[in-house]
Amino acid sequence: MKKIIRLTESDLTNIVKRVIKESNTKNHSKSILGVLEGFENDYVCGFDVDYQEDTEIYLIKTIIGNRDLDKDILTNVGERNYLNRLKKDITEYLISYLPIKFLVDFKRTPKCSDYKKYKQMTESDETNIVKRVIKENEGKTDPKIFKYLTDNFTPDGGWDNDKYEEGFGNGEANYYYINGRLAFAYVSTVEGHNEDPYSVLYVGPKMYETLDEMFGKNKWVDVLTGWFEINSTLNISEVEKDDFRGILSDYVDPSWRDDIDWDF
Repeated sequence: MKKIIRLTESDLTNIVKRVIKESNTKNHSKSILGVLEGFENDYVCGFDVDYQEDTEIYLIKTIIGNRDLDKDILTNVGERNYLNRLKKDITEYLISYLPIKFLVDFKRTPKCSDYKKYKQMTESDETNIVKRVIKENEGKTDPKIFKYLTDNFTPDGGWDNDKYEEGFGNGEANYYYINGRLAFAYVSTVEGHNEDPYSVLYVGPKMYETLDEMFGKNKWVDVLTGWFEINSTLNISEVEKDDFRGILSDYVDPSWRDDIDWDF
């Protein structure tokens, strides 16, 4: 969920990547915010929506200005009655528009005017970053290739990067398995390049041969780059076709090599 904090450019870049990812998974967060705009008033500052992919439930936080509410509604009972009615109205209104599972709750902020002023300032910064990130990702979200990658090459353990950090050597390599076999590998710092850091996504033979056959030789590389960055939130400098033995000689303990299934 969003918090009222100053976000770094890196934070905002990841938010943009998440938005791109949501658009490819039919996430309705933006639609919910649009439907609920009419509920904003002197007490309701806005809404935050957090989509839980594992349960497909939307957690909707109604931002309430505490001081604004206290100024006009003088008793706790009165405030409680107002919030209960508001929650009921929001719930019924959403049910009539969107066929989704959701929960409505409240989040407090001191004053709506301060909240909206801060939000407007950050949105101005976000707009410039959004434009840049979208430009960087042009050509990387072809729906047909993107969907094929998602359907056929999503790692066994999903996209939790902590699962893929092997914890040996210099700790700079992540290994992604499909059906129990190594399919692609990410190395965050590759030596011998002027750019620092220089990160590479190594794609195994089975994967790149399949993609070449489906979409044409190397025509899928830009989309794969965007697909991987959006899902993993990691940045890559280059995609390379590899049988893994070369990179594993640098990043894996030699005693492990014979025990690894090289490609799915």
